[in-house]
Amino acid sequence: MKKYIILLAVTVGIIGGMLIFPEVAEAKVPEVQVVTMQDLPYTETLIVSGTVEEIRKKELTLQYPVVPGEILAEVGDTVTYGDVLATVDTEATKQAILSYAAQYSDSLPEDLIPDQLQTVLAAVDGDQVFEALELPTEILAPASGTITSLSLHQGELFLPQTAAATISYMDSLQLRLSVPEKDISLISPGQQILFTATAIEGGTFAATVRRISPTAYQQLNGLSYETVVDVLATVEDDFDVLRPGYSVRAEIAYGEEEILHLLPYEAVLQDAAGQEYVYVYREGKAWRRDVETGVELSTSVAVTSGIGAYEKVILNAADVKADGAVKIRTGE
Repeated sequence: MKKYIILLAVTVGIIGGMLIFPEVAEAKVPEVQVVTMQDLPYTETLIVSGTVEEIRKKELTLQYPVVPGEILAEVGDTVTYGDVLATVDTEATKQAILSYAAQYSDSLPEDLIPDQLQTVLAAVDGDQVFEALELPTEILAPASGTITSLSLHQGELFLPQTAAATISYMDSLQLRLSVPEKDISLISPGQQILFTATAIEGGTFAATVRRISPTAYQQLNGLSYETVVDVLATVEDDFDVLRPGYSVRAEIAYGEEEILHLLPYEAVLQDAAGQEYVYVYREGKAWRRDVETGVELSTSVAVTSGIGAYEKVILNAADVKADGAVKIRTGE
C-alpha cells in the first residue's frame, strides 16, 4: 500500500513540475522593446567661433588736441549727423597744448600734431600761438547712428592719436569668424550659417557668408597658436538683441546632404573583437546581426549596413545574451 502512495506522490510531483516548468521558463525569457531605424537629412558641419560687429561705422578723428568742456553724449546714444557730442574748453585746450609741448617737445611724435600747429608752437608770444589755428568750439557727430565708443573725458586733454568716437549703423551687423586654415577650402560666399550667441540663452540666428579674407594670421588657441582666416557673414535678422562684441558659436554646413538611418545607442552593442552588432526581432526571437556604423549624433548613431530599413531592432540590446526567444514588453 505504501508503494502505491509513494508512486502516486511522485507522479503528482512530476505532473506538477511539468505544469510549473513552462511558467519558470517563460519567466527567464528577456522582455524587450523594439524600434526601427529613423531617417534624418544630414549635412557635415564645421564649428567655428567669432564675434558680432558692425558692417558700417564711422570714426570721428580730430585735427588738433582738445580739452572737452561738457560731454553731451555717451556710449549707446543714437545721434544724427552734426549733433554736438561735446563742447571744447578753448582756453583749457590752449594751456594744455602749450604745457604738453613744453614738457614733451623732445619726445613728441612728429605726426601727433599738424605742421601748422608745430610752427606756431615755436612762437615766443603765447597769445599769438593759436591765432593761426581754427580750434573747434564743438565736437560734432560725423554720421548718424549709435555711439559705440567715446574717448572724450571732461577736462582731460585728448590727443588725436586714436578716434575720439565711433558711430555705428546698428541696423546691419555681421559676424567675424576665425576659421582654421585647413578648413577654409570648405567655405565659399553664399553659404548659410546658423549661430548662437553666448550672451543670449536659447536663441539661434542665421547669417550668410559674404567675404573670405585673402590673408591668414596667427591666433592664440589655448596654449599654442594656430593659423586662421577671417570669414565675414551678414546677419539676416538680429531680432534687436545682438550687440557688437558678442561672442558667437557658428555652424557652417558643407558637402552634399545625405539621409542617415539612425538607431539609439542602446540598440547597438560591440563584442570583444570590436565588431558592432544589433539584435533583430523576428517571430518572437532575437537574432544577432553584425552592422557597420557611421556618423555619431548626441543620442543616436547612423547604421550604414547590416539591417534593412523596416526591420525591427531590439532597443534594450544589453538585456539579450544570445539568440533565442524573447517577448515584447507590454504596459509601456
